[in-house]
Amino acid sequence: MKKWIAFLLAFLICASACACESQNKSGEESKEMASKIEKFIDGFQFAEFERFNSTAKDNGLGGAKVYLQGKFERTELLDIDTGYAILGYFHDADGNQWLVNMHTTELVSSNFYEDIMGENCYIRGEYSGYSMVYNMPFINMEELLLTDTGDTYPGIQKLSTYDKQNTADAANSDQTPPATPEPTPEPTPEPTPEPTPEPTPEPTPEPTPEPTPAVHVNFTTKQQILDAIETETEQLITSMDTAYKTLLPKIEKGFEDYGKNKKAVEEFYAVTLDGAAKLYLRYDELSLAYYRLVSKEDLGKYSAWDKALDKLYDKWDSCMDDLYDALNDTYDALYEVCDDIIDDAYEVYSYAECSDAWSEMYETWSDAWSEMYNDWSDAWSKGYSNWSDVWSGFYNEETDVDKILN
Repeated sequence: MKKWIAFLLAFLICASACACESQNKSGEESKEMASKIEKFIDGFQFAEFERFNSTAKDNGLGGAKVYLQGKFERTELLDIDTGYAILGYFHDADGNQWLVNMHTTELVSSNFYEDIMGENCYIRGEYSGYSMVYNMPFINMEELLLTDTGDTYPGIQKLSTYDKQNTADAANSDQTPPATPEPTPEPTPEPTPEPTPEPTPEPTPEPTPEPTPAVHVNFTTKQQILDAIETETEQLITSMDTAYKTLLPKIEKGFEDYGKNKKAVEEFYAVTLDGAAKLYLRYDELSLAYYRLVSKEDLGKYSAWDKALDKLYDKWDSCMDDLYDALNDTYDALYEVCDDIIDDAYEVYSYAECSDAWSEMYETWSDAWSEMYNDWSDAWSKGYSNWSDVWSGFYNEETDVDKILN
């Protein structure tokens, strides 16, 4: 009997020790995940559905950095001309549904997020407004964190540093360099404003100031090129702001003035789109000059040329973001001005006149915004593809930049 009691006590002590060890391990894992989550959401505010379930115009929260907890139910592909946007239907912890712009098939495969459907996760990103088409608040995703494994997946605002083998359609790179920076591509707003109409008076357009043309100079140092990218971007943004401020007095006095000068609005869009297109070509020219300067250095020093290419990428990507924000914000501001003018006109002019005017105004704005976004997206993809090809070429000790890019 004594032996049996001793055996039983020994068994209980051992079992208790194992249980404690298991609990300690589980506790450590929980602490590690809590720490990951805390870092993941740092700098982002929790998105309360009641606050964000309306248009950005109404709630004033457009561009807010937010995070959500919940799970994706499914994804859907939306044709955006340059490919497909991967839209996700996200259910938060309270059961509310959000529309999330996850990524684009230009950069990741269409089934990139297949394995995370129905998994508990956190997402963070930027609140873009309310989709009138899908009747849901809309978020551009930056990154996703799975709470069970701690794995992260990139979103549209952060190019993947995730395993490239899982990124079948990533932007034209057939090699995986040892150190690839994280681009921040294209925001993909999807606002579909609610119709509110306009008139059809006689057009008397006045010219819109041309954006300041880029100054072409021969550069002898890499820093001169980096400075030129920033300076010429600022010049275009400043001239666009001047053109916008010149346009406003022509239209903002009322419906009649707007009708007489609506051609000036169309011209403003045309001029700014042309200025952006010229700047994209200028970026290509400046980047090529930069690559050639780097190629003349000792490519045997990986850390040196890798750092040099990173500097170009960071400057170019930052300027591309600034340009997109300036174009998007200005186009949205002009839309709001025109929309308010037409909305006020309903009190004086006929419904048919105002409705026709609004439809025409919206079509002009929508066409210009789509062209702006597509041009920007194409330029970003091309710039990143060239940078990636040059990086791979230098890594393989190819010094002929023209050969690499042709």
